Amino acid sequence: KKTNVHKAIDPNGIPGMVLKECANQLTKVLTKLFNRSMQKAVVPRSLKTTIIIPIPKISPISCLNDYCPIALTPLVM
Repeated sequence: KKTNVHKAIDPNGIPGMVLKECANQLTKVLTKLFNRSMQKAVVPRSLKTTIIIPIPKISPISCLNDYCPIALTPLVM
């Protein structure tokens, strides 16, 4: 319910709108996934993926400190 549908899609290509609109259908599947993950103490690799996007703070860019890192993380985590 609290998923912001206006944010970027996650690294797995899932838009927030899909999670929000299909929440009732996905609840059972995601609950099984999370419970099994906790039981086995293993997190699926696709849920540990983060994409870092450097966004320029100022122009012109002269060094790495002129970027602000933005992290795209999986929405279901």
